[in-house]
Parts: sequence; structure tokens; C-alpha cells
Amino acid sequence: MAKLTRNSYKRKIIVFGLMVFMAIALVSTGFAAWIMSTNAKNEQDGNVTVGTVTDSSLKLTDVALSTSSIKFEPKADDTTGRVRYDGTNAESLVITVTGKVSPKNVLGKLTVELTMDEAVKTALLAAETAGYIVLPECAKSAVEVTPTAVAGNDTEVEFSYTIEFKWGSVFGGVNPGKYFDENEDGLKKTDEEVKTMLKALRTTIYGLASDVDDETLDAATGPSFKVVVSATAN
Repeated sequence: MAKLTRNSYKRKIIVFGLMVFMAIALVSTGFAAWIMSTNAKNEQDGNVTVGTVTDSSLKLTDVALSTSSIKFEPKADDTTGRVRYDGTNAESLVITVTGKVSPKNVLGKLTVELTMDEAVKTALLAAETAGYIVLPECAKSAVEVTPTAVAGNDTEVEFSYTIEFKWGSVFGGVNPGKYFDENEDGLKKTDEEVKTMLKALRTTIYGLASDVDDETLDAATGPSFKVVVSATAN
């Protein structure tokens, strides 16, 4: 069996704008090693924003997100193996949205929904159907949230809702960095199969053809999302 090396150049692979898998060492007899790694774009604002919708009788305040990016990448503590953390971009699949609503005696219903362009939604649903990822419930329809009382405040209520993407059955429900380096089935995958699977993940999420050329794939822009919080009066 050929010896895996890390003497190689880096190729950019981006999923969800900043979302990338890295460090898949590929080598065969007579060929140099390859590494698929992160060269992420600088998107300080992230790929997730937040918006609010209220009746005129209600007010939403202090609405905030725990993070502004969803990143499908290796875990920060994954520093060994075929698929690993690049030292910059780590897995980020959970966003918590929080805020307050007033006046509480007028509030009838509070919902949270993760919205996106129709093309993006179609691509993500395809990725879920293929078993690459599992979408949060609020990515398919609005989810009702139950607010809680604010201590010492008789007019406001507060809310917290967690949006969580998960890895699909193709990766055994775990991060690919763990699947390919620790899972019994993942360990059986050849380096070429690992590369092919991660490329398929990316092209599916982007809604691109599986045989898309590298230039088009590298130039593709990741999807963006909006967390919409809606409050309606009773």
C-alpha cells in the first residue's frame, strides 16, 4: 500500500460559503499526494441573518443569534486522521435565537422559521434525501415557540429556540472527520472514495451537477439563510 504523505498543495473546497472539509490525503503509486483543505472566503457577517415580523400591537426586542454562520466542517478538536480541522474553520451546526416580546398579554403566537431562496431549499432537501445532512424542523416550516416569563417584568416575555443541523446516515450520523477515521464503515472507504463523497456533499448542497468542472465548483457561492421570528396578537 502506498504511503500517505502531507507533502502537497491545497485545493479549496467550500460548503455553505465558509463550510468546508479538509485534509484528505490522497496518494497512489507514482503520483504526488493531494490534500483537500480550507481556503475560506472572508465573510465576517456570516451566512445567517435574523429578521422579525410582528403585529402593530406587539414589539420584538433584543432579538439575537448565538452565531452568524452554519459550517459543515471538522470539529475543532479533530487534528488527526484523513479528514481533520484546518486550525481556522470548525464545525458549527447549531444556532440559538433569543429575544423578548411585549406586551405579553397581547401575544397570541410566536414562531421561528429558517427561510431561504427556493433553489437553496431544493438543494438542501436533496442533500437530506441523499442522507448527507438532516435539516432542522424550522427549515421546512415555521415552528411555534413557547415564551417564558421575565423575572421582575410584568409586561415582557422572553424566548429561546435552538436551530440544529445534523449529519445524515451516509456519515453514520457523525461528523465526516470522525466517520472516515473512526467508524468501521468509514475506515473501509478508500481515499478516492472519501474525496468523491465529500465532493458529492458539496455539489448536492450547491445544487450543481455531480460532474461539474473544478473551476465552476471553486467559484460557486454558498447559500444564505434568514432566521425569521414572527409574533402575532391574540
